[in-house]
Amino acid sequence: MSRRNSLYLLTVVVITILAAGCGGGGSGSTGTPSPAPVQGAFSGTISPSGFSFDNLVLPNGVIWGVYGTSTSTNSSTGLSMSGFFTGQGSASSTGVYTANVTDFNPALGQKFSATVSTTYSPSGGLNGTFSEPTGSGTQTITGTTGFPNTNYNFNSPASLSSIAKAWPLQQGTLNINSSGTVTGNSSTCAIAGTFTPDNSNNNFFNVSLTLTGTCTAAGTLVVTGIAVDYTLSNGLTQLVVLTVNSTSDVTFTAVSTM
Repeated sequence: MSRRNSLYLLTVVVITILAAGCGGGGSGSTGTPSPAPVQGAFSGTISPSGFSFDNLVLPNGVIWGVYGTSTSTNSSTGLSMSGFFTGQGSASSTGVYTANVTDFNPALGQKFSATVSTTYSPSGGLNGTFSEPTGSGTQTITGTTGFPNTNYNFNSPASLSSIAKAWPLQQGTLNINSSGTVTGNSSTCAIAGTFTPDNSNNNFFNVSLTLTGTCTAAGTLVVTGIAVDYTLSNGLTQLVVLTVNSTSDVTFTAVSTM
């Protein structure tokens, strides 16, 4: 969790090839949902780094989290994104949630293995530690529930009609139609794929994208992950896309506000 920021509130897309040998592991697939004692949208702070975070724990225990610094722009408050993490977790019946994750830092082009160890409460969210032996060491997580300054509701089904539009990207566009089919481009990369509402009826999309062009060393690359959308306190709508490839060494992240 090194302090190096990329934009979160405004429009941004980042395709990153990550350095090998800086960690690994963690799974980004959403898999087949099953009831879990800990799931939902959580936010809070990480210290001593000083970061804020937003994350989702999915019905199958997989966690996706974004961290960065709080910032205000366009009359709304959000995060200036420094990085994100994902991996498979599990929860006990008493609300102890742990996960082995990969922490991706697109700005530095690095990734690190980390462990999330937390306890859950309905009013306090996730509280515990984020331990990264080869990165930032052990950080303390102080949490709450929900995403602040948004109307996001994890327990409402994701709606394709809310994202079926042409989303502006940095040097490109992400076009999503009413069936969830994606076309678009960003800089030197063509984008094609699908957004599918998760069959848990929770408020996130499963994402599969094929990237083609000189933006990847392989020429063609498939990345998978999740996306969420919500309305900010200033009335604008924001789409956040977090994906990685099967070997967790290339990430595609996009944030678009309109």
